[in-house]
Amino acid sequence: MDTFENPLDFNLLIVLPTMKTPIQFIVTCALAIACTTAAFAGGTITNGTATLQFVGTPIFNTSSGDANLTFPSIADQQSRYTWYVRTGVGTNSIFSASNTPVENYSGNTATITYSNAGPGPVGLSRYDANFTITLTSNASGQAMVNTTLVFTASATNTSTQTFNLFHVIGFDLGANGTADTYHVVNSSAVSGSITDGSNVVQFTGTNADRYEFNLGTTLNSEAGSGLSFFATAAGTTASDFSSAAGGVGMQFTRTLAPGQSATITTSYALNVPSPLAPSSVVSRKTHGAAGSFDIAMPLSGPTGVECRSGGTTGDYQLVLTFPTTVSVTGNPQAQVTAGTGQIGTAGVSNGGAVTVNGAVVTVPLTNVANEQNLTVTLGTVSNGTNTAAISVPMGVLVGDTNADRAVNSADVGQTKSCTGTTVNATNFREDVTAEGSINAGDVGLVKSKCGTALP
Repeated sequence: MDTFENPLDFNLLIVLPTMKTPIQFIVTCALAIACTTAAFAGGTITNGTATLQFVGTPIFNTSSGDANLTFPSIADQQSRYTWYVRTGVGTNSIFSASNTPVENYSGNTATITYSNAGPGPVGLSRYDANFTITLTSNASGQAMVNTTLVFTASATNTSTQTFNLFHVIGFDLGANGTADTYHVVNSSAVSGSITDGSNVVQFTGTNADRYEFNLGTTLNSEAGSGLSFFATAAGTTASDFSSAAGGVGMQFTRTLAPGQSATITTSYALNVPSPLAPSSVVSRKTHGAAGSFDIAMPLSGPTGVECRSGGTTGDYQLVLTFPTTVSVTGNPQAQVTAGTGQIGTAGVSNGGAVTVNGAVVTVPLTNVANEQNLTVTLGTVSNGTNTAAISVPMGVLVGDTNADRAVNSADVGQTKSCTGTTVNATNFREDVTAEGSINAGDVGLVKSKCGTALP
């Protein structure tokens, strides 16, 4: 079986109620896609048994943004796929409402080109936009759509301009009229899942600045009627949203000098197995009566920094939350595979045992040394479909209250400024002793760690 890997982002409209094999799509800004066997006025590209039909003449010239991607015997899971642009003159519009593009459809590739487009007058907020969309498929019913948007501020613009690109997609997974659930997996990457029973979409908005879950009609209305920003900033987790007519809105903000370009890419996968990756990983400590507070431990990029003391035996706790119920097997279930520490509590190893409660896995750590990056690996995690080992990197630097990976006078000053205040979600890092109050003991501990840093 051929497979497609490394999808780049999220957006495509699609359909496949009966299909259980993975489908991946890669998309880039401003293009409309969907799934159906009916003929449309827009262009069509094909590869193997897959057909991608764009609705609207010219392309994108519809507020619903419908398009159709179809295979034999696969019904259309109706979706909207639309792009809007807001220029420095403060006007929102669908791309094709501003200017008519040059469209070319040949074999499995479509190119859509806008030249000196935009609602602004010549010399102000004009742009060029070039979309390249390529469709590939295989005999197993998998398909990939690669789309790249190169967005260029017109060289005739008289000054640097800010452009907001809004992308709206919507689904009815299974084409059954029941609610689809939109869920954030990684708010910084703006990635997530859309599920309806066995139907699954995975999406990621690479380098998106904001996003929003809402009714598809509402998102189209917002993006087309003068909205400046979608509701949620990247890095902030939105609540799950369920609707049979839901959608995802993505916003890309780019400030470009005359002649300067930005490349925007997106990826999207339909009816693939749910990714076996936690939706969140945190280091959790209880601060006395103030309650428990979490520090995020991202799986990629710089490690999260745990700044709180583990006490005399270096005790910490990692909590992994998965999108669905999981099991953890292996002997041991977990182990420290890099750095100094053990699975256990109060200075005693428990042989690598973890606690599993539905979708939540709790890993107790003990004898964890300060001033280090360590890695904790779960042996075999299964969601009933996939199995994988999950490795979690964790930085430990007691006293690094501002998480800049070094303890110095800035951390001391920050802790002093919080002395006497109630421990809450905004200042719990300054309670480095995790006792539930910020006092001289915390200031003293931070001072004692000055000069330490993470490698």
